[in-house]
Amino acid sequence: MDLTAPQDDAAQLAAYIKRAPLADACAQRAALAALERLQASQAALQEKLVRHDSFYVLLSRLTPVVSRARSLESLCLGACRIIASQPGIQIVDVSYCDEATGKLRLLTSVERDGTEREWRSGDDLAAADWFAPELAASALESGDMRFSNQLNTGCQRRCIASCMAIPLFANNRRWGVLSLYSLHNDLFDAFYLERAGEIGSELSFGLERLVNAQELYRLARTNPLTGLPSRTHFEEQIAALAAAEQRGTVLLININRFDEISSAYGNSAAIGLMRAIAQRLNMEVAPRMLLSHIGIGRFALFYPADEPGSPLTYVRDTIVPLLQGSYHVEEHRIWCTINAGAAALPEDGTSADALLVKAWDALAGARIKEERFGYYDRHADQALARELSLESELRDAIARREFVNYYQPKTDMKTGQLSGAEALIRWNHPTRGMVSPAEFVPVLERSGLVIAAGRQVMEQAMADWRSWYDAGLNPPQIAVNVAPAQFRCDTLIGDIERVLKTAGAELHPLSIEITESSLVADHARVVDILTRIRSHGVPIAIDDFGTGYSSLAYLVTLPVDVLKVDRSFVMKMAHDAGYMGLVSTIVSLAHNLDLKVVAEGIETEEEAKLLRLLRCEQGQGYLYSRPVPAWEFAALLAQPADGGLRSAS
Repeated sequence: MDLTAPQDDAAQLAAYIKRAPLADACAQRAALAALERLQASQAALQEKLVRHDSFYVLLSRLTPVVSRARSLESLCLGACRIIASQPGIQIVDVSYCDEATGKLRLLTSVERDGTEREWRSGDDLAAADWFAPELAASALESGDMRFSNQLNTGCQRRCIASCMAIPLFANNRRWGVLSLYSLHNDLFDAFYLERAGEIGSELSFGLERLVNAQELYRLARTNPLTGLPSRTHFEEQIAALAAAEQRGTVLLININRFDEISSAYGNSAAIGLMRAIAQRLNMEVAPRMLLSHIGIGRFALFYPADEPGSPLTYVRDTIVPLLQGSYHVEEHRIWCTINAGAAALPEDGTSADALLVKAWDALAGARIKEERFGYYDRHADQALARELSLESELRDAIARREFVNYYQPKTDMKTGQLSGAEALIRWNHPTRGMVSPAEFVPVLERSGLVIAAGRQVMEQAMADWRSWYDAGLNPPQIAVNVAPAQFRCDTLIGDIERVLKTAGAELHPLSIEITESSLVADHARVVDILTRIRSHGVPIAIDDFGTGYSSLAYLVTLPVDVLKVDRSFVMKMAHDAGYMGLVSTIVSLAHNLDLKVVAEGIETEEEAKLLRLLRCEQGQGYLYSRPVPAWEFAALLAQPADGGLRSAS
């Protein structure tokens, strides 16, 4: 602001008055009056400049508080401190709208004398005798600033003469109000009315950032299916207990035959059952036991050491009677049984991951013995004996060809049509029936039996494909998983050539899927094997992409055709912006390398919609179909071509 001109005029008038003759009194008085007016104008301009400078100093001090605050309380308290130091301001407070009651509640306040307070729910607001709730409520309701010098009796006792209420917003929603109080009637003039909105905008920006961060934090720690705390939350709580040297037992509760329930009654009914179980647990389990929903059909809780009774007694007398029995879900009546396993903190581990793994081992051991509950046996002999026993059974299973193939369809994301399938191994045990792959596949891999088992899967897949083709069903290409041990085996190329003769190599019936861990060995040898496989017209997909350790530079040099996005990313991307960005990056990377993308584990329409928007070519998951036996897959192939597994939207 330029004050030079008024200063020059004043100096000229002062010089004129000195030169003017005494006889010319009228001219002298007029000059004096003009000089006084110029000096008053100059003082007003100077005051305005000082107010401008003070205001923008305020904003410059407010900006780092807004960017660095890690909680709503610290943000609002820091802002109040800065504003309360401004000339003429006596008290500053921030109030927020309570979602439960719809009323304004004080959050923080700062007085000019340095008195600060964070107001908690239930605090006596009588101490806040300056607070003008009607004016703040009016600003919140209208979304506009409000000003008043007609305040309540409390304000008058504090000699508060005027108040300005500035509404605060987060995500275009009215969040709360910033209120400024002054001992002067004329402080909140046109200058303040013009610029107070900048303070509100700056503070609202910080509020929105923290509100969004809180929501992301909440989503990451809440299971979206049941609303119970998630595995992430459970891991953090167990880590805190371990750090505090607390003792207790982690209990893992598993819904038996959950996959079969989902297959028999549908995914919606299975989710309804899981929610009903979660509701029962939530009503019964004490908050200090840290109940969490850690996975599909699985719940965990922490049983403190100072609880009366033992974990076994608690499971037997409380959990089993609570959960086991009949449930009415939708139009179905579903019978549910449970198993539970236990691992001790800190004896069996100090992290949730370690304890849950051991609790699952205890649960699996209880299942084998047909018991409801099992403690983790920290002596390795028994676990090793079980594994050796299972390995012996698996050798017999290979010899008797007890493994069967299930096929999970792959769907064209644009058309919804069946466009491929993945062959998945299942064990049809002579006495136990179908055994979960999670139970025996790790033993196959550790024992090296996966080479023989994988060869049988590939042979059966091509035999099934040929039978469908001969029946006129026009089968799609079948993808077969190749384990790292198979990939390193010298017989792989020969196995592929042999099964292609069965199905007809010219019909391109086969593709293979390999994990990133298979590719981190001798690079030249890996490229040679992949090139030889592709020379037979067999496309290659990298399975579970993003969960391994291969570098991008390594990927560029590999002769592959497809990237498969791991199901763990797909499950989280609809609720976590970080995972959404990760999936988008994988898809873009694949397309830039001229690779197709297949997404695994699609369970919801929202996930499918997001993947279509990202231009993912194929998808597979329970949304479209669970893995099905060969005869049921043949029935899918026999459906009309325009039917599809699910219509693309």
